[in-house]
Amino acid sequence: MRSIIIADNLINDYCSPEPEFRDITLNIGIDEFMRLFEDPEEQGAGVLPAVLREAVESSSEDDGVGVIFLRDQHDPLNPDHQEILLRYGDHGVVNSKGSEFLPVVAPLVQSSVAIDTPNLSVPLQDLQNAILELTKGRAEEVDEEAIRNVRILLTGVHTEKRLLNIAHMLRHVMGFRNVAVTPHLIGSANRDAHYTALRYHYPDILVEVFPELSNALTWIGLDYKKVEQHSRHACRIEPQEIREEFTNEQKRIVEAICMHWTLARLKPLKGGFSGSFLFLADGWKDDARTEPMVMKIDSFHSIRRELKGYERVKDLLGKHVPTISPPVSFGDFTGIGMELATMEGNPTTLQDHFENIADDNLLELFMGLFERTLSLLAKNMYGNTLRRRHVAPYRQFMLHISAQAEWLSGNIESILNQPIGHTDMLNPDMVKRMFDIVRKNDDGLETEICLSHGDLNLANLICDTIGNTWAIDWTHADNHPLELDFAKLENDIKFVISKDFEEEDFGKMHRFEEYMLEHAVLPDLNELPQKLRYIAWDLRFKKIYLAIKNLRKTYFSLREGSDWLMYRIALLKYAIHTLSFDKSRNRGECGPLQLWFALASVESLLFQLVADDFQLKIRGERPSSYPGRQRISIDEATWRFDCPDYDPPYHVEAEVLEQDRTKIDGGWADPEDEFTVSYALSDEKKLEFSDDGKPLNPSGRTGMAGRGALGRWGPNPLVIPVITRYNSQKTGLELLVCEISEDVDSLPEDFVNFGENVSDVLQNYIRGILVEDISSANATHLFQDYLYDARQTDNAWIHGIAYLLHLDNEESEVKAHKSQCRLRWQELTPEQINQFSIGKATILRNAVTELKKQGILEVQLAMDILGKSG
Repeated sequence: MRSIIIADNLINDYCSPEPEFRDITLNIGIDEFMRLFEDPEEQGAGVLPAVLREAVESSSEDDGVGVIFLRDQHDPLNPDHQEILLRYGDHGVVNSKGSEFLPVVAPLVQSSVAIDTPNLSVPLQDLQNAILELTKGRAEEVDEEAIRNVRILLTGVHTEKRLLNIAHMLRHVMGFRNVAVTPHLIGSANRDAHYTALRYHYPDILVEVFPELSNALTWIGLDYKKVEQHSRHACRIEPQEIREEFTNEQKRIVEAICMHWTLARLKPLKGGFSGSFLFLADGWKDDARTEPMVMKIDSFHSIRRELKGYERVKDLLGKHVPTISPPVSFGDFTGIGMELATMEGNPTTLQDHFENIADDNLLELFMGLFERTLSLLAKNMYGNTLRRRHVAPYRQFMLHISAQAEWLSGNIESILNQPIGHTDMLNPDMVKRMFDIVRKNDDGLETEICLSHGDLNLANLICDTIGNTWAIDWTHADNHPLELDFAKLENDIKFVISKDFEEEDFGKMHRFEEYMLEHAVLPDLNELPQKLRYIAWDLRFKKIYLAIKNLRKTYFSLREGSDWLMYRIALLKYAIHTLSFDKSRNRGECGPLQLWFALASVESLLFQLVADDFQLKIRGERPSSYPGRQRISIDEATWRFDCPDYDPPYHVEAEVLEQDRTKIDGGWADPEDEFTVSYALSDEKKLEFSDDGKPLNPSGRTGMAGRGALGRWGPNPLVIPVITRYNSQKTGLELLVCEISEDVDSLPEDFVNFGENVSDVLQNYIRGILVEDISSANATHLFQDYLYDARQTDNAWIHGIAYLLHLDNEESEVKAHKSQCRLRWQELTPEQINQFSIGKATILRNAVTELKKQGILEVQLAMDILGKSG
């Protein structure tokens, strides 16, 4: 025989619907009995007895299916049985009626193998011998490999308990490779636990789960046609066009998540251009409609990020985020189900509400839902996690990388090939030139950071008929600038989901956008200038205007001041990104008019940003202990030209004065009144000096005189060890970083003090942080030059000296260092590199290039990191 069915515990105490057995703790109940053992047309002819009967009848044939019946037998007088009887009460007691097989299967036991299992323990040797005998059949002997490949189908009761344990024993203790179950031949008193085990626990122990009964019987070698009157199918997926779009793995995921339904009708919630599927699933159990749920299918890593996002926000948003089922995985895909608590009526996305606005009543309904949703997010999430942080906006929003300029140019060329009227006022070449100017701005500013959705759009906001709301799709949830979610919503409302305009509207659309970008806070409709009065009566413009007015009102309620530079840079990020949503290239849902509208917005934003003081003046970032820098224009920064109005504040930290090396032993600072440069650069690096003898910063005027927090006049040598390892168990290449705060990392660093040399500092630092003894001689030189740092002044700056040290040991451990920052391993990604200033990002990019050169980093991965960082 090549197949065996094991039927577990089909005894009266566990299965019988008779009154004398119903109160037994482990009885599966009358509903499960009817599902497994009864047929509406014929008593005692349910699906499980029918399958067992067919197997027993086939067992006399060489290729038939053998059957093994297991049943519990407990002896109240045996001390070893007391624990199980105390926990569950008397059940399966020896020689009792409750321990007898159900009448409907008892005749089948006579022609099969029966094994008693005392105290819940399956006699391993008895089961092994029974499987061996059934596998041999009439053969004299059978090799061990054939035995290991025998197919075993588990049937019976207590899906999540005894059956699961037997499945694990067969698969991982006894070594049988082919073990399977089907939900139609096993049962449990707890239906939720039954489905949980089938969706997650059995697949996790490599036991096959067949949602379709016919597939299970074909696999075991039985003729399904002989029992086809017991129709048992997997959940049917509709509509057909969605079902046919799925791969086999994706289809299996939907069948597993919807295993408790007979029909799942799926409605896409948004396009899957990232390769993901997001659906609203309406379910039926036969003719009864069930509560719907949201379902998502994506890569394993994306779903893992999604679950992490839900973990971060669920305590803040409570019932306003779905309840997530454990993930189901097949092949390269993973899926989750999301239940919407306390839902009334049919759920609808806010995008559906927005797109269906046909009159002022529907507009009022949408605005009410939108305001409540924004208020919820602002109060419970954004406002609850706000804190100030210094960021470089263009780097933060990934606009600085050279690939962005290439993508923009390519997208503009495609848009120019889709001409519409009234666009001659736009200058695409000027757009490209202006973008190339602003994206290189590495300056930083103080802004609000908070926990944010990271990819918020109206399709991710769901509401029911009484106004309950839920936010879904938290894959990108993290600490982001406050502006991110608001700018993303504004962008999508203007360009992506507003599809009612005609070509002749473009002039109005252009004026409309210019006005909104000139006014951070939008006035009421009756206060609009005469040239824009059409907004008040044209519902297409009106709904956009009122939605964005409310959006910005909420945004400004959360932040200090009225400056909205960061918001406009975020708008630029998303408007440029929208240019790639080109329907003509099958990359999105935006037609020519929407693309030209977004391009007009990009042009207006760039005209504003290129003329902003943030662009025209020298960098203003500084440590919190410094006074404000004098912000002069970039043209005045060079020392080659006089700047009569330049009178920067003079600043030196008290600690620097205290560490005067001429006054204390081991001091790390130059004396305040001696301007001698104590660190010699190479010959080709010639310094300039002021009239009073102070060295001058080679990058030009900084808006701050003195030494600030730096000890030396002139260059301050800083050793920066870039330490990497390859972690095959997690994410791949990892970088050792110094955690300054929850979401701010730095590279490890140490100054070269007086009397020290670079190699000694590097070696001492490595020995100070690594548990294992590694020589600095293994390090590769990466960088040596002026390095921008917020601590710099006109008279003192950082001279960076960077080395790469790659560790062969994947489990290299680090220990605490005198710097008191927490050292940890972090995946080296483009996003990680872009968090650093341009100087340190350059060092890390040099490290990636060197790792590629040494063959440590795969060429494609290295090119991907370099292409997406800058």
